[in-house]
Amino acid sequence: MIEPGTKLTRYISSERIPMEMTVEKVEDGIIYCKGGWTFDAVCGFEIDEDLNWGVQPDGKIVTGSIVELGIEYGPWWPDGLPNGEDKP
Repeated sequence: MIEPGTKLTRYISSERIPMEMTVEKVEDGIIYCKGGWTFDAVCGFEIDEDLNWGVQPDGKIVTGSIVELGIEYGPWWPDGLPNGEDKP
């Protein structure tokens, strides 16, 4: 369960660079992390209104990073994890 104080790993860009994040709150389907970062609580994509990241009017998702939510990976995740390990 994701709650305040939970540590999450954010993967930045197509390089999937890991960055540790700490959850401040979860509200209305959005995860708020220290430093002002926000992520979708279902899929983990970053939401950034200044960059127009998130769900678009046509329903597509545009983002530059994701957080690992500890859920089964969907088809959108490339083969393997950033450190070269296989998917769980």
